[in-house]
Formats: sequence, C-alpha cells, structure tokens
Amino acid sequence: MTRQKSLKSQAQPAKFRSTIYTRQGDFGTTALCTGERLSKRQPRVQVLGALDELNSWLGYVRSLAIDKKVESALTQIQHHLFIIQAMVANPNNVGPKLSQKNVDWLESRCDSLDALLPKLTHFILPGGAPSGAALHVSRTICRRAERALIDLHEVEPVESALLKYLNRLSDFLFILARFENHRAQQPEIAPKY
Repeated sequence: MTRQKSLKSQAQPAKFRSTIYTRQGDFGTTALCTGERLSKRQPRVQVLGALDELNSWLGYVRSLAIDKKVESALTQIQHHLFIIQAMVANPNNVGPKLSQKNVDWLESRCDSLDALLPKLTHFILPGGAPSGAALHVSRTICRRAERALIDLHEVEPVESALLKYLNRLSDFLFILARFENHRAQQPEIAPKY
C-alpha cells in the first residue's frame, strides 16, 4: 500500500477534520450556546461580533501598553467581556454573570486614574502613543458594541449591568488612552474648527 493510500484510509470523515471550521455557518447562520441557529445579521449576533472585535483590540493594546497597571486592567476587562459574551450567547440565563460589582470596579478605576491626569478642558484628537491611539480605537468599538447591545435590548431585554458596564467601559478606555499618552509624554491636541 502506498503512503498516500495509507494516509487516506486513516483520514476521518469530512465533518470531523477540523475543530476550527464546521461549515455550518456557510449560509449565514451561527449557533448560540443553546444550539439555536440564528442569522449572522440578528441583533444578538451583532453584539457578539462587536464584543469579539473589542476583546481582540484590547489584546492588541495589552501588547503595546506602557504601564503595567493598564495591562492588568485590560486583562481583567477581557475576562469581563467573555462573561458578557456568554450571557448574550445564552439567552436562557445559564452560566457566568456580570453584575453591578463589575460596574463598580470600572468606576473605581476611572476615578483613580482620572485623578492622575491633567484636567481636560477641550476635546482632543484621537492618537498619540501607539497604545493610546489603539485605546481610542477600542473606545469607538466599545461604543459600537454598546449600540448593538441597545438594539438587542429593544427587542429582547438584557440585564441592566451589561448596558451599564459597556457605557462605563468606553469612558474608562478614554481615560486609559489619556493615561498612556500622558505616560508617553504625548500632547493632547485640540481639534481646530
């Protein structure tokens, strides 16, 4: 028997060849934790996509972070985002939960970091150090995820802690961007208009 035939005989059926692709989403649907399949255009799936994008950006920002406190906070936020994704992907309300305690955690981080920054007296152009600029991008993705969550909430109510958390998170990402730029001694440029 040739080596090629031997390998073919050992191959598993096509549906078991990969754990990465299943081919089940080839026609525009995806599965929730419950097994229910939804169109990838559904509000719930839009929220999940925006949260996934945000989490990936935050992983990128962690690789650029100047300050270890920023890196640590971003890691914790990434864990929180996975909890939010689990809650959104499981409308039967089973599994891990995000609560007001997590919102309070964000607020305390906002207050402590904001106290270290110069008073903001004008709008600023997004940019600065690589980590600061990437945090500004993350902030805008967070706002998009928040809008998607509100769209879902209008048709299928979600827990209020999720709405509060994403609203607070975009504020915190703005503060983190300012903090990283301050640490990098990057000036805050006011827009000209």
